[in-house]
Amino acid sequence: MGGMIQWGSRRVRVGADPTYFPYSEEDLNVMFRAVGVASWEDLLQKVLPESLRSVALPPVDLPDPISEVDLVRELEEYARKNFVGVPWLGMGFFRSWMPSVIRKMVWENPNWYTQYTPYQAEISQGRLEALLLFQTLVADLTGMEIANASLLDGATALVEGVLMLLRVRKRVVRRPVHNRIAIVGDLYPHYWNVLRGRADPVGIQLMRVPVEYWRSLPWDQIDGIVVQVPDGSGGLPAEFPEVVRTASEQGVLSVVVADPLALLLVEAPGKWGADFVVGTLQRFGLPLGAGGPHPGFLATRQAYVRQLPGRLIGVSRDRLGRIAYRMALQTREQHIRRERATSNICTAQSLPAIVSALFAVYHGEEGLKAIARHVHQCALTLYRTLKQWGFRVGSDVFFDTVWIDVEDREHAYVIEQEARMSGHWIRREDSRLFFSCDERTSLEEIQELLRVLRSFVSTGGSEHLRLPTALEPYSEEHLPVWRRDPSTRVLNHPVFHGLRGELRTMRYIRYLEKRDLSMTETMIPLGSCTMKLNRTVTLYGLGLRSFEDIHPFGPPESMEGFLRLMKDLEDMLCAITGMDAFTFMPASGAMGELTALLVFRAYFVSRGESHRRVLIIPSSAHGTNPASAVQAGYELRVVRTRGDGAIDLNHLDQILQEVGDRLAGIMITYPSTHGVFEDTLLPVIEKIHAHGGLVYLDGANMNAMLGIIQPGKLGVDACHLNLHKTFGIPHGGGGPGVGPVGVRAHLKKFLPAHPLGISDGNPAGIPAVQGSPWGNGILSLISWAYIRLLGASGLLRVALQAILNANYLRVHLEKAFPVVYTGDQGFVAHEFLLDFRQYKTRLNIDSMDIAKRLIDFSIHAPTVSFPVPGTMMIEPTETEPLSELNRFIQAMYTIRQELDTISQTPNLLKDNPIKMAPHPVEELVGDWHHPYTREQAVYPADYLRQRKFWSPVARIDDAWGDRNLNCRLPEEAIQSFLTSEPPVQEENPVRAQRETWSGARVHAS
Repeated sequence: MGGMIQWGSRRVRVGADPTYFPYSEEDLNVMFRAVGVASWEDLLQKVLPESLRSVALPPVDLPDPISEVDLVRELEEYARKNFVGVPWLGMGFFRSWMPSVIRKMVWENPNWYTQYTPYQAEISQGRLEALLLFQTLVADLTGMEIANASLLDGATALVEGVLMLLRVRKRVVRRPVHNRIAIVGDLYPHYWNVLRGRADPVGIQLMRVPVEYWRSLPWDQIDGIVVQVPDGSGGLPAEFPEVVRTASEQGVLSVVVADPLALLLVEAPGKWGADFVVGTLQRFGLPLGAGGPHPGFLATRQAYVRQLPGRLIGVSRDRLGRIAYRMALQTREQHIRRERATSNICTAQSLPAIVSALFAVYHGEEGLKAIARHVHQCALTLYRTLKQWGFRVGSDVFFDTVWIDVEDREHAYVIEQEARMSGHWIRREDSRLFFSCDERTSLEEIQELLRVLRSFVSTGGSEHLRLPTALEPYSEEHLPVWRRDPSTRVLNHPVFHGLRGELRTMRYIRYLEKRDLSMTETMIPLGSCTMKLNRTVTLYGLGLRSFEDIHPFGPPESMEGFLRLMKDLEDMLCAITGMDAFTFMPASGAMGELTALLVFRAYFVSRGESHRRVLIIPSSAHGTNPASAVQAGYELRVVRTRGDGAIDLNHLDQILQEVGDRLAGIMITYPSTHGVFEDTLLPVIEKIHAHGGLVYLDGANMNAMLGIIQPGKLGVDACHLNLHKTFGIPHGGGGPGVGPVGVRAHLKKFLPAHPLGISDGNPAGIPAVQGSPWGNGILSLISWAYIRLLGASGLLRVALQAILNANYLRVHLEKAFPVVYTGDQGFVAHEFLLDFRQYKTRLNIDSMDIAKRLIDFSIHAPTVSFPVPGTMMIEPTETEPLSELNRFIQAMYTIRQELDTISQTPNLLKDNPIKMAPHPVEELVGDWHHPYTREQAVYPADYLRQRKFWSPVARIDDAWGDRNLNCRLPEEAIQSFLTSEPPVQEENPVRAQRETWSGARVHAS
């Protein structure tokens, strides 16, 4: 049921795609009657404040929706416009091969890619174990004690490492902080650009020092050093270990940017005394994908763990004393500490991190070493051939990259262009040409490249120059003196040595998968997170090689189809939001926030108003906003909200008067995290602009505004969108995501410019915020496909249906629990808050206990205790059918009955089905000590007898896990997959059984 809306003088079409919106006309009539509205128009009149009704439902200029068949046809047409060449560009982006078993069972499996961030640990045990595996892999490769569970990419991992270094220097080492970091040796140009852009706003000074001058470093005037292994030119300077050791002796901390594949052959930085090791595991099975998604990492010392940014997975125990996993030290998180958080990281790269960890399991240590040796052999073959031909070859010590200097910039340009004509992309810096090898480099590719280079040999003609007929034998001659002893183990966990064969890998992956609850099982009604259907066909483009193999720094003609698609997506997002331009560089919503605030800063600097450094943030704003603002160098002021959840305009006026011309702007989440379309939006925008400030709108809740409100047309200066929420990209168990930022025309020239990206005409742009010009590039294909399938009418239906579903739940659940905030007519937007605070006082049962009880109903809990402690924020989205909404209502009604029973039964106060939840199957087969029945515990609803997800563990003891912090995978956790020796028996059990049967037959006769 779609139809038309009569809105003022306009008639607006509402989409009715039955494959996306699973509602019959009867379903919608039931919901309309329950909510108390007669139509879509009536619903909007009840939900929107009067101030927005006149600007609602603006025309949205989008192409008409298309079918799945036509979508695939269009994607393939774009793909044909790409040209897959051979990228020798390297610089942190290399071709890799994802094993088919991992591609089919993880990367393309909705049981893995539709999971949510593992805040409910009991139903996230599979991915938590895989992420522990990632942490263990990184810690072993780097020689460090502890690692986090992935960052956005290598460049941002470097930024996080430097920021952590300064926190450690101040709070742990407790030495005076100079805010000065020395970069020793070469660094990738985009890494330098990203670091520079993040350092300046927070007052960090960066100095670059050639490696040969490292002894002249002013040790008493710097806080830390950064070195890259291999360095930005592919070399492995002999001095690096001594540089790091000397820094440690001088009380200076060190960050090492490391290639994990190289670390299989060279000594780990942890052996040198490094304090932080950062990088990316892209080479472990992830496609190039125009730059992402790729899992960054940060490894460090155990003593510094509380300053570690991002997610950290730890080992704990459950209520029954068994091993269980959880996110450790969550009090560091941005939603809790806000402006005092260690980072603004929200979405990271969980799914790519899991792929890279399983890549290491699949290959094992010896397989990984074989890949590393192959890469070095390819580089060695190039090195020796080019040297024999008389080229001036660069460093004699290298891993995967060889360079030549042709001593003339124009000559180098001609060679680069000739190679490009032959389908080979090479890196050029002045008169130097670089060639980086990877896992998929072949002898044939080397021969093709050399044929191009052979024609540029200056002496003796090229006829006598022979091409190599085989790869050079592996040799350590051109590895550094600090190479690894080949007989020593690199990876210590037995999973990297004992899990041999595709069949065992398949069974291990399946074992992990079964220990997780995903959207293939149940609704995930998380407020602010918009866990909707991720249509399978929208992922089609991710499997096309001409998209997968795009190197982010390749020539424009190699990615013509991708560039056209990205421009089409930008135009569509501009039409939807009313903004004038977008950047796709931010790889998460929180990075989008930070990017927009850096754009604000550049705008004010260009106007001679750099003193505008005060940012106002409502108490109802999204949780990452304060941390993002601090990282952008702003001073914060929090504006209160009124009793109805809207911004307090009187308090806003007071703050504006106090800050005067120091005002930079405001960050607004709309609808707010209180779940209401407040009536203060337009007055707030007007007041901020009147005081010379800019308005940023957090787009986390854009799902409620599609086709209804265009932020740009209301005066919003910038906003970000969560493509992994509103626009259909799967959440991936905690990432990947895409957080593009849209701006009005006056801010367009300040959008981030990438030093290696295709020029987009913004020389005034801020430095890059990610390593790739397109962030998690290939993922944007999903959102393009999502919009093409729905069109303008479908997107409007998305918002309308999400609002209807939320109000359907609200009108039923408010009979059992208080709803915290509603609009002036008693309606909510696309999400709402249920209040459980009374039960904490009366029964010592809080919202988290109720979240755990929902697991016994095979339902994922909503967002807990955010933004109001003791509440749940519920967002059903537009794709959950009426039957699923009713199942959730039934579960909540049953829990309310259980709460009533507990309050009337003294012996249930300490031991009850809510406080003890969840109940794993193991508990049922032993002695039962609870004062309620087994059936009450595990079958609180009849439908569970046919449709039950069993929690693999009981309630996890969070405090125990933090007190006994262990962030590596325990060996005993996977012992059943590794045991290969037969069990010891005193006698043959088969023979003994046969004798028993024989005796029984004789006796019977």
